[in-house]
Amino acid sequence: MGAGGGVARLAILLLLAGVVGALGWLSLGIAGGAGLYPRIVIGAALILLAATAVAELRRRPALGEADPELAALVSASGGGAGRTIGFLAVWLAHPLAMPVAGFLLATTAALAASLLLLGARRRWLAVLGACVFTLLLSLAMRLVIYVPVPAVGLDEALDRLLFALRAGRG
Repeated sequence: MGAGGGVARLAILLLLAGVVGALGWLSLGIAGGAGLYPRIVIGAALILLAATAVAELRRRPALGEADPELAALVSASGGGAGRTIGFLAVWLAHPLAMPVAGFLLATTAALAASLLLLGARRRWLAVLGACVFTLLLSLAMRLVIYVPVPAVGLDEALDRLLFALRAGRG
């Protein structure tokens, strides 16, 4: 990839930063503490995009010379570009899905989709792992670090179960 490839990558980074910035602006409309998690994810994405853009500007060799594996991932060969774009789309949609689907369902779906897009060999294990990981993360956020997340459907059912378990102890 020559200089044209670098310009194209910078253009994609700028476009992605614009989309993430728009999501950040929309997240300001999420009331109360439920908006904290999407804002943190979006803020981290913007910081990482900026760092990637700076690294891209400083890069001297072509991507294929510097890192052949990364070049294969983002190139059009073997569906790598489609997987990369799909992966980005999943995590851009994740904060938008949470107010509608809730943390548990949106995060499980995003994590499972990401694992499948990245080529998980055992699909059932990727989906099961996404379910278990998201449930444990949700419990940690509710019981240990007290980070509020959008609660819809399954999240509310988990909250009721946790409340009933606590009430049973007291």
